[in-house]
Amino acid sequence: MTAVAIVTSDFYPDLTAEMLADAQNTLINAKYTYTVFPVAGVFELPAVVQRILQTGQYAGAVCLGVVIQGETPHFDFVSGAAAHGITQASLTTGLPIAFGVLTANTYAQAEVRVFGQKSRKGVEATEALIRSLDVLAQLP
Repeated sequence: MTAVAIVTSDFYPDLTAEMLADAQNTLINAKYTYTVFPVAGVFELPAVVQRILQTGQYAGAVCLGVVIQGETPHFDFVSGAAAHGITQASLTTGLPIAFGVLTANTYAQAEVRVFGQKSRKGVEATEALIRSLDVLAQLP
């Protein structure tokens, strides 16, 4: 079995808990093992996921979190830094990392993407990782 790391932000725990459950169920159904690594917020995801993948114990990772627009530019700084950092971690380690960080203008918008009938961010991100792992497994 292939081991995957799930690194999840504890900020907006009602939303991230559902995303985590979706990611876990998706991995179980696809016959992957996983370990969950909780972090405080989205900003902390890149450094932690990079270090986890550098251990050589995981084939890839899913990063989960929620950032909701506020009245200050903090939203832009956090979401941009997370996206850039997670991309850099993937390129540095050479391993796939699914970007399951949900950005929304309102809490209600985030709820639709987490709990929705048509779109569930935790499932989407995890399926993206599985597809990447399948492609990489075909390479020499």
